[in-house]
Amino acid sequence: MSKRGSGSSTRNNGGTANEHEFESFVNGKWVTDYSKIAAAETKKAAVVVDSSRYKKTHNDVVSFVKEQVGVDLNKYRSGDGSSPSHTTYWDKSGPKVAFDLKGMSSSDRTKLMQLTQKPFGVTVEQGGAWIGFVSRKKKKK
Repeated sequence: MSKRGSGSSTRNNGGTANEHEFESFVNGKWVTDYSKIAAAETKKAAVVVDSSRYKKTHNDVVSFVKEQVGVDLNKYRSGDGSSPSHTTYWDKSGPKVAFDLKGMSSSDRTKLMQLTQKPFGVTVEQGGAWIGFVSRKKKKK
């Protein structure tokens, strides 16, 4: 039997075995970092609420990008439009979808930039240190 315990899925402090990724072995004891658990749960619960008048256009751009290159822009968007520290606040300035450019993975950023090279009318702009904007020209009918 290991020194860690009897193999039970419950830890001494009432936590579960699913928290193992947030644990460290310190001075002979398993220590759970609850701040990391809270941060992960907050990130999971983050829901984008697009309350701008361009909501339909934003949803169309997000859907198009996901269909073409598999990048979900909503994964890099946050807030309800009420705070400048959230990307949806910046969506209000026009039919451009704001996203967290700094927080985007390099592989997703590469896929997004490759999409701009195709003849779909997709444009990606940097709006500052951490924010980017994606827009798409509609084809004339």
